Amino acid sequence: MSGILATSLSGLMAAQRSLATVNHNISNVNTEGYSRQRVQQGTNPAMFTGDGFVGQGVNVSNITRSYDQFVNKQLTSSITAFGDVDRYHQLATHVDNIMADPATGMAPAMKRFFNAVNEVADNPSSIPARQVFLSEAGVAVQSFNTMNSRFEEIRALNNSDIGSMVNDINALAKSIAGLNVQIVSELGKSQGLRQPNDLKDQQDVLLTKLAEIVSVSVIPQKDGSSSVFIGSGQALVLQGTSAEFTTMQAEFDPSKPQIGINTVNGPMDITAQISGGSLAGSLRFRDEVLDPAQQQLGRVAAGLAIEFNAIHEQGYDLNGTAGTALFSFSDDAVPVMQSSKNSGTALVTANFQDARVNPLAAAGLDFSDFKLEYVNAGGGVDYTLTRIRDNKVINLTANDTVPATGVFSLSLAATQPAKFAASAFSMATIISPGTFTPAIADGVVASPRDETLGAFTPAVSGAPAEVFTMNLDGIAFYTKTSALAGESVVKSELDTALATFLADSANAASYQVVSGSFATDNLRLRKLDGTPIVPSFASNFTATPGAFAANTVNIAGAPAVPSTVGPFTLEVDGLQIYTEAAAPGGTVTKAELDTAMDIFLSSGPGAGLYAKTGTFANNDLVLSRLNATTSTLAITSNFSGVGSTAGAFSGVLVGKAVIPAGIDIKVDLTSGKTISVGDQFLTRPTYNAAQKMGVNIDDPRKVAAATNIEIDPVTKLPVSVIKGPMPSDNRNALILANLENKLGMLGGKASFNDAYGQIVSGVGTLTRAAELSSFSQETLLNQAKASRESLAGVNLDEEAANLIRFQQAYQASAQSISVAKSLFDTLIGAVR
Repeated sequence: MSGILATSLSGLMAAQRSLATVNHNISNVNTEGYSRQRVQQGTNPAMFTGDGFVGQGVNVSNITRSYDQFVNKQLTSSITAFGDVDRYHQLATHVDNIMADPATGMAPAMKRFFNAVNEVADNPSSIPARQVFLSEAGVAVQSFNTMNSRFEEIRALNNSDIGSMVNDINALAKSIAGLNVQIVSELGKSQGLRQPNDLKDQQDVLLTKLAEIVSVSVIPQKDGSSSVFIGSGQALVLQGTSAEFTTMQAEFDPSKPQIGINTVNGPMDITAQISGGSLAGSLRFRDEVLDPAQQQLGRVAAGLAIEFNAIHEQGYDLNGTAGTALFSFSDDAVPVMQSSKNSGTALVTANFQDARVNPLAAAGLDFSDFKLEYVNAGGGVDYTLTRIRDNKVINLTANDTVPATGVFSLSLAATQPAKFAASAFSMATIISPGTFTPAIADGVVASPRDETLGAFTPAVSGAPAEVFTMNLDGIAFYTKTSALAGESVVKSELDTALATFLADSANAASYQVVSGSFATDNLRLRKLDGTPIVPSFASNFTATPGAFAANTVNIAGAPAVPSTVGPFTLEVDGLQIYTEAAAPGGTVTKAELDTAMDIFLSSGPGAGLYAKTGTFANNDLVLSRLNATTSTLAITSNFSGVGSTAGAFSGVLVGKAVIPAGIDIKVDLTSGKTISVGDQFLTRPTYNAAQKMGVNIDDPRKVAAATNIEIDPVTKLPVSVIKGPMPSDNRNALILANLENKLGMLGGKASFNDAYGQIVSGVGTLTRAAELSSFSQETLLNQAKASRESLAGVNLDEEAANLIRFQQAYQASAQSISVAKSLFDTLIGAVR
């Protein structure tokens, strides 16, 4: 009887456990992360009898949950991937909507602005047109300001979400660690043979929520706990302890929080290790969409200001006063931030270049931030400049002015990193020719030579037929043959003969009587070619042959040297700047070179290729070639001969590359300031340019629509002519209007609208790609959820069937107990 009763009781207990488990499944059908549980049953060991092995009923060996590690890991990965792209897509959509919206975008505002410029060009004397122009300038600036503010709002929201996600990570990690403790404790009660299913499910739910935020790796441990790691192995949860994550301020930018983990030595930056999940999506959005869009918007704003100001400042307003900058920037136009780790006190400043000096200042403007580091590496490498957006590096040399001022400008060093590519930067090369020694053409113009011949002692013949002949430089101009003895040469006759001599045009071209005469013994002759005058005579007057007192040289001229064929020519990189044909006494002056250089840069072959500062006249000319190739300045001259010079420069004729176009960086070490190796500075040329932009003019009369540049009718060169008020002059306004279509951005390949359009299309492309990626990842996530649900989800129909099945089993076992009782009662009755 005991065997039947024991067997029935075991079946009753097994059915009861199964019914309880089914009811548990049904009750948790809507519980997040719940895994369906099953009762595992096994037969009790049979008892051997002479008739064979008699069964002893059923045993509940375990209660397990439906779990597959592969399926669960696939679900976690899908959740992480979807969390990343979905967050990225949501945030990118905000930026895309702002930039592409016709009502709020920059394209309509810039179009209205340039339409207003054209109105001023059509009617330059109209005050209302000028007022509308200033109003539209203000609207355009306000649009830049507003859009940048919207970006800052999105940035603040994203930063807040990043902080909240870090807090959520900490809370989840702490809860997971707490569950580890409970799980290990519960496993210990069964010596590791029975799993605490509900605790395991709770832990999986927490891990899933954590995976939504950041990609994690979960490693099961032998004691039943789960170790959780982030990124490249940074521990988040180990047994019952959890790490504490935090947000930390970036080294240069407080508005760009980084992800850190608290250690005994303070927070450690692990931002680079964050991948997957909504946290990574937020970080990627910031770095790939928000920052570039804001910086590129600032580049358009700065480029517009640089180009427009350069032309407006060259014009003249209604009062005839030189124009001023239309656009301005609040605070420092180009902010520079120093690292909190710097030990030196150097002051680093940066500014936008002037398009009047560098025509490609706007075209070469890069939207990236730049990090300057003092390395003092030797070999002319004083600093390195890193472009943050792609980590391209160039080496720079610090150059002080002469005399030394303690303020250093930076130029390209001879030594460059192995991976340096000039095309990665908008470079320029510079030539500093220094002092120019003017070229003087072959020979010099002869200075006339004046001589006083002195007193003449007349010749007296001693006999008839004697002959006296007087010459000038071997040319006879007087001859007398004596008729009688004692006849003399009369001085007045010499004067008459000289007059007849000079009456000949050939002789008059070489000689002139300056003053005096033979008769008065003070004859002064001038020889125009500057050579000595040699008076002489041939005489056989035997009584007195005649004589002169010694010649007196009054003015001596240099001998003339005939000019040769061939010019003086100045060239840069084979392009002619200036040429002058050889002429006696011709001189190539610094002023002539300056005039020629201005034409070369404005309308000649150097337009758009070169820029300059300084002049030849002031010996401070710096000529820049606006790309990364080396330039050479060359003189070709055949000016040679007495007193001539071919011309020469005292400075550098072969150019060296300088730092990126668009900005100039200077290091100030005056007044005891110092700099140490490793000191770093971050310059942000365009980051907040759209926010800082403003209009500098509020008086419509100050709009510089006129110009005072005219073409000289003689030299055909542009000259500056101050004429006072020119209300009907629209020439400068026309140049300003032409900026709308000028390809002055993105390396000279895009207009302002093109540059803005590229920002919109770039953001749109990223947003569309994120949308497609989000759709794909959502599909994969749904598939992973379906796989888990088919494995671990509760099916009410199935559970209802099981409920009936186990109920029947329970009833059958109960009936077996009743049969055993009846048999036992029968047996007792028989014994009685």
